[in-house]
Amino acid sequence: MSFQQIFGVVVSVGSVLFLIAAFSPISKVYAESESARRLAIIQENPRGWWLSQVLFGLGAVITAVAIGFWAVQIGEWLAYLSFLAMLVGALLWSWLVYHRALAPEAFAAGTLPYWPFVIYTILTQLGLAIFGSVLIMLLGSNLPGWVGWLNVVGSVLFFILYLVFKDMPPFVYYLLTLITGVMFYLA
Repeated sequence: MSFQQIFGVVVSVGSVLFLIAAFSPISKVYAESESARRLAIIQENPRGWWLSQVLFGLGAVITAVAIGFWAVQIGEWLAYLSFLAMLVGALLWSWLVYHRALAPEAFAAGTLPYWPFVIYTILTQLGLAIFGSVLIMLLGSNLPGWVGWLNVVGSVLFFILYLVFKDMPPFVYYLLTLITGVMFYLA
């Protein structure tokens, strides 16, 4: 298996872990507006809640670390910048989901700090836009050109939607990385 295929597999694994957490049955808690109902949903399935938070953290970190290995492989400074943005974002996200897992009451009540989510969101979108830009610049790559554009346009679109709605479900970023990972594997 080539480095490109290994990268594709690892990015896909990280993305799938995140998406499993995002679409697990416990995730209905995020659509609930009433704090008492959110807490009840979590208390009905505390293991599911804990597992989803672990998968969220692992998915984000694995995806970011894979981009780091890719950056080292291609040696482009913008790729390193993409990795740095993704990694810092993933670490902030992991800090947040750690606290969600430890204090579901605080999550349900909406008393956990919001700033880690905001910074995670901005850094992840920035990291993906830079990642896509590097893919576009790699003209000798055997990836289709649309893969880079998917990351750039998707990130910009998600950023605009985030500004409009003041929220963005993070799973959308991992749809981009999943498609990218599959394309790396197939190329």
